Amino acid sequence: MDYTRKSILALLRGPLLYTPQGWVVLTTALISCLLFADARLHSEPLVIHQLSDRGAALLGIWPVLVFLFYVHLCMPHFRRSWRQTMLLLLSALSLPVVELLKGF
Repeated sequence: MDYTRKSILALLRGPLLYTPQGWVVLTTALISCLLFADARLHSEPLVIHQLSDRGAALLGIWPVLVFLFYVHLCMPHFRRSWRQTMLLLLSALSLPVVELLKGF
């Protein structure tokens, strides 16, 4: 199905929930939101130590950037693809892993 002519809700209810690429996007959003909340709510973050304000802001907008990459990568049909899933997974994990390694 060509999702470029559909509403964003059709995309969210369809491929985002039922494809491995969509699962990566949703998992990335959950992890990034948890890390961002941890960085903002605690004076000394539990997971990522010495997180800069720039790094925290980047974690806050990271799910949006991963979603935009997902749309760019999988357009127009959003079919299941393990190759696309691996590309999306590597790019989605890049920022959290870099921020985690900065603390060590």
